[in-house]
Amino acid sequence: MVEDEASVINMDPNGDVMLEVSCPDGKTLLLVSFKVLTLASAVFATMSNSQFKEDLSNYPTSGKPSIPLPDDNAEAVIVLCNAIHLRTGEIPKNLALACLEDLAVRHGKGESVEISVMLRPIRVT
Repeated sequence: MVEDEASVINMDPNGDVMLEVSCPDGKTLLLVSFKVLTLASAVFATMSNSQFKEDLSNYPTSGKPSIPLPDDNAEAVIVLCNAIHLRTGEIPKNLALACLEDLAVRHGKGESVEISVMLRPIRVT
């Protein structure tokens, strides 16, 4: 699929990084703030203190650097990004069990913010 054909979700109008997730209907790009990611996730915080940060700063100014997340649960990544970017109104009230499981695993590994704070009451489907 060509990048222009990808669906884009704007999490932060001043975002500086695109996250690429694979959804059933194709690739979805999430425009996010890398700083917000580093505050919410130990994984991204580690990336910010490594060669990866240099790689981001060397990216052409004509576009945004892109981080592919091919093995991640797309729904969970979107929910997590909505939560950490304070877009709680965009978090669905019904989540698939696989999504909820992925969020719990991420939290257990210390990869994301306190789940109970970021998610309002939800129903598992």
